[in-house]
Amino acid sequence: MDPTLIRYFPDSDPVSKKNQRVKTKEDKRLQLPVPLPLGLLQNDRSTLTTNEWTLLSNCLYAFDEQNCYTRIQNFLNELSSLPPKLRSKPSEIVNLMRELYSTVGPLIERSPDFHSLPVDGRQVLIKHNLYSLPLGLLQNDRSTLTTNEWTLLSNCLHAFDEQNPSARIQNSLNELTSLPPKLRLKPLELTNLIRELFSSIGPLIERSSDFHSLPVNVRQILVKRNLYITGSMNGLFLCRELHVLDNMSVLNSYTQLYGCEYMIECRRKIARYDPNGSLIKIFVFILAFSSNCSLVTYDSQADLTIMSNSIHLVPIQNVYITMLWKYLIYLYGFKEAVLRFTRLIKDVLDLVNMLSQAPQTETRSRIMNPIVTETEHTLMNGN
Repeated sequence: MDPTLIRYFPDSDPVSKKNQRVKTKEDKRLQLPVPLPLGLLQNDRSTLTTNEWTLLSNCLYAFDEQNCYTRIQNFLNELSSLPPKLRSKPSEIVNLMRELYSTVGPLIERSPDFHSLPVDGRQVLIKHNLYSLPLGLLQNDRSTLTTNEWTLLSNCLHAFDEQNPSARIQNSLNELTSLPPKLRLKPLELTNLIRELFSSIGPLIERSSDFHSLPVNVRQILVKRNLYITGSMNGLFLCRELHVLDNMSVLNSYTQLYGCEYMIECRRKIARYDPNGSLIKIFVFILAFSSNCSLVTYDSQADLTIMSNSIHLVPIQNVYITMLWKYLIYLYGFKEAVLRFTRLIKDVLDLVNMLSQAPQTETRSRIMNPIVTETEHTLMNGN
């Protein structure tokens, strides 16, 4: 807690009567109300932890310390003192608008959470939250995205926010953690968690109007070819966002299932994902509508006509890629956009390579195969 927030009772620091200064009229006039006791959590009926009380206190204190009211009042007084004709001039309210808007700067600057972010993370935060887009997305818009592309971008991000599997995944984590230590290490106990992580891709694809615009046979091809890689990338992204692998019970169970080296490589891949989660979310849709995003295996029984059917996916894929590319340039400029776009592609190629080297054990097949099949059937039989 901020040390200046700690207030003492008048009697908490006894002083000798000889040294005690006689109170003046000024002291009496400035005397503050009786403060709260030091032990904020004594007889506390709330569910806030000590850290949450500290965070709450620091948030309120940041506003109190910044205290911009005097400056704003001065500008209001200056504006009111002007002749009526001058008051209506836009130039005369510039200072007032500056004070009103710029007060948010010192508040953000005081937060240790802001300084804990990497530099590019801070830039994205400021770009998205401090300089927000107007209600009409294309008013004064410097990007090259069309209205339809802004709408598509918004729909992609909203699909993730609305689906929000966090609560279900957290429940699965809690169930696993509550088991006795010996049971936690059994790979089969991971089934519910893996199902929540992987199958969360289903509702995302299912919500897309582009998916429903495809002929039934093309949808079946898309699901068969792209679901495994797309679901895996989405699952790893959720692992990063929810810190799933920071849970030692989960990590130990995964290690039992996949092996130590594989899990070390898996965590390394997740750590390299772009810090801007919005880019990963959009890229998941690009993978979902890719003409082919799968592990390459030879199948002599495969129907070669599916190659011609997959051409339906190319226009959709192009729309999503164009939208992402324009959005990258809008956020970062051309040079940084190239680096981030190629990094996203490399992430997928690394994932395909990693999954192709996953240990093919009977236990893993018993867990994963039903989950993948169940998600496929849900999408194929959605309509």
